[in-house]
Amino acid sequence: MLALSARLPKVMLVTKFDALTWFSHLTEDTRVALLADPAGTLPDAQAREVRTWPDSLDGDDLRPEAVKFLTEERFRLEEWWNGLAADVRSQLINGRHTGFPEVLESVGHDAGGVLGSQARRDDGTWSPRTLTLFTVGTAFLEMKARHTDVHSELA
Repeated sequence: MLALSARLPKVMLVTKFDALTWFSHLTEDTRVALLADPAGTLPDAQAREVRTWPDSLDGDDLRPEAVKFLTEERFRLEEWWNGLAADVRSQLINGRHTGFPEVLESVGHDAGGVLGSQARRDDGTWSPRTLTLFTVGTAFLEMKARHTDVHSELA
């Protein structure tokens, strides 16, 4: 249950709901809260943000497709996480915003994909390539870093 206080009118949808696109447009705090407990009650600020996306709602609750998407992604990422060594977990959490080393690329692919980046330095050389996870994976790492995991016994 999303526990939204104000009743929203039913919205007639003419397009298919794309949970990944919707999730990608949310702020990090809202992504983390939703991924931590897809069917749970959100803090007020995150509930207000979700209400700005009426196509993600079914009455006052998140659409079943959104809950299903988030639950499946959470389960998939928990399995991936549980298979990682503690030092790899630490590197991923520490690099969740700035990027993690290229040697962890296969680990990132196992999480659903990576984005690579390099920066050109003032002297014309390139920085080492760093990687980040795609949107859901990044939210998952942030959730783990914040320990907002309401199901921590699963981890």
